[in-house]
Amino acid sequence: MRTTVATAAGAGMALLLSITAGGCASTVKVYAGPELPQSRVSTLMPDKASGSHLSEINIRRINGKQVDDLINPQYQVLPGQHTVNVEMRKEGPSRSVYATSRAINNVSFTALPGHNYRIVGDIQDGIGMVWVEDAASGDRVSE
Repeated sequence: MRTTVATAAGAGMALLLSITAGGCASTVKVYAGPELPQSRVSTLMPDKASGSHLSEINIRRINGKQVDDLINPQYQVLPGQHTVNVEMRKEGPSRSVYATSRAINNVSFTALPGHNYRIVGDIQDGIGMVWVEDAASGDRVSE
């Protein structure tokens, strides 16, 4: 029985490593209908490596639809107006659970076909701020 458990654990670890080792982003289609070419959709992703000093930034909902929190997620949406619900967490200097701030915000923007967008945010003095940037230009595009 130990051999079976070790083998199952080893297989699980191998699967986990194969999912995370690639470093590739998971792309999720958040629109109805057939998959469209990149030139006809917009891609939205949380800015996990932002200079905002956040510990976490996760997209929770797009246009009211709950989305899964994946490793390096990218969400494809149709061009047009979108509202994104974002959760942010920022650890204090002591890394104590009591020094952690958490904020949930909504942000709206108009997506253009073929463009990639980053969700960026920060928490200052306990107040969460979130905005959308065009990934290519770095310009803020949120309302």
